[in-house]
Amino acid sequence: MKGDPSKRDTSKYCAFHKEHGHYTNNCNPWKRHLEELVREGHCTKFVAKKAIQQIEDRDAAAKEPHQKATYVSQVTTGVPAIVDTPIIAFQKKDLIRLDLPHNDALVICIQIEQAAIA
Repeated sequence: MKGDPSKRDTSKYCAFHKEHGHYTNNCNPWKRHLEELVREGHCTKFVAKKAIQQIEDRDAAAKEPHQKATYVSQVTTGVPAIVDTPIIAFQKKDLIRLDLPHNDALVICIQIEQAAIA
């Protein structure tokens, strides 16, 4: 594990690293190792079928060729729309539980299917 051993949390132990600092259940190298074992056909009787399916789906998605994304270039809260431009609009009900005034710039980027929305 990285970092100064004297600064690690000694109440947490990782059996994979055989060191203190984090719990085995939170160990990313351990999780990657287990996923690799599942990919190779080992340990499958100890892993839930749903988890195996998620690994297979993620691997299949990674192999698919990426298509060119469509970008949304305008977000509005009531300003008249520019013709032929996809729009994301917010309504007054979207302000519920939002601390106002909210003047900070907000950048949202999400990919839905083949559309990258930023």
